[in-house]
Amino acid sequence: MIHDEELIHAKELCEEVFFESVEVDSSSDEYEPEEKKRDIKHIPLDYKIKAVNMAKKHPTWSIKTLHSRGCGRLKKSAFTQMERRYHKRRK
Repeated sequence: MIHDEELIHAKELCEEVFFESVEVDSSSDEYEPEEKKRDIKHIPLDYKIKAVNMAKKHPTWSIKTLHSRGCGRLKKSAFTQMERRYHKRRK
């Protein structure tokens, strides 16, 4: 049985911080911020588990529907592979 707290919700806040605040110095017109790359390859295990659970609970949903319902970080339909990895780790 899958419980609601195991699902990703569309309005769920992302705990990751991708931006940092920078103080503006009007004397420096040539300011260039340090480049930071977002780690798009890493998706936390908890996120993957919630996505797999959502796909299980709604088996008729397409990947597009799952994206619109809060699984937008998943770029391809790899739910079965994630599910296998999840069950391996739980053993």
